[in-house]
Amino acid sequence: MIHNIFVFHGSDHKVGTTMTAQSLAELIAENNTEIRVLLAFMNGRVSREYFTEDAISIDSMKHHIDNKTMNGKEFIKDCKHKGNLYIICGIVDEIESRYYHPEMAEYFLEEVSSEFDIIIVDSGSEIDNGLAVGAMKCASEIYLLSTQQESSLRRIEKKREILHSLNLNYNALVINKHDDNNLYGVSYICERINHKKDKVLTLSYNNSGLIAETEERTLLNYKNDSYERDIAIIANDILNKIGHKEISIKRKSKWKSFI
Repeated sequence: MIHNIFVFHGSDHKVGTTMTAQSLAELIAENNTEIRVLLAFMNGRVSREYFTEDAISIDSMKHHIDNKTMNGKEFIKDCKHKGNLYIICGIVDEIESRYYHPEMAEYFLEEVSSEFDIIIVDSGSEIDNGLAVGAMKCASEIYLLSTQQESSLRRIEKKREILHSLNLNYNALVINKHDDNNLYGVSYICERINHKKDKVLTLSYNNSGLIAETEERTLLNYKNDSYERDIAIIANDILNKIGHKEISIKRKSKWKSFI
């Protein structure tokens, strides 16, 4: 377990872990320019949906990981960044994901963690992915993303048993695309999956998702006060855990893309 690693894992592939993780990393980095933030995609995919800039992939680090020659300071030099936000993409060829094992992710994150104040990891939704499991094993906090759909809740019920068998437990539940009028409200979901209500965070529904993917930008680029507020609340939950200043919930200026 490493104190500055925060992993976002989904109940299923539709819950938006990539968008959520990247939005959080962007917001935290922009509002805390004195710290270094690493956004790592460890979900078995390359995960370049929401940015166009050049970035290295975990594939380029595999030789160093296999031979235990990772060096955090050298990684900082090689890793592409914009200001204080660094990004390492996932596996370019998804077929190659079978060659990555949990201990490889653990080793990589352990070696680079001292160079960053915060590491945000998108671990996707598959529990049989080596990078995802390894990231969760060394994370200080695991945020499980779900929606208010019956299929997502059923996946949580099944996934909880698997996570428990791996000695993994999520610390908070994030309900993405949240709708106050949905019959599956927070109270019902908590009772259904036996989860504490004070460990639930919500992300308001944002209807710009299709545009964001087409334009390869996160939802923070589109004016939606509820979504920005909710992302800031989750970001502050992370910042509080490592002793950094909170982000002001009410933003005075329009969001400027960090990627």
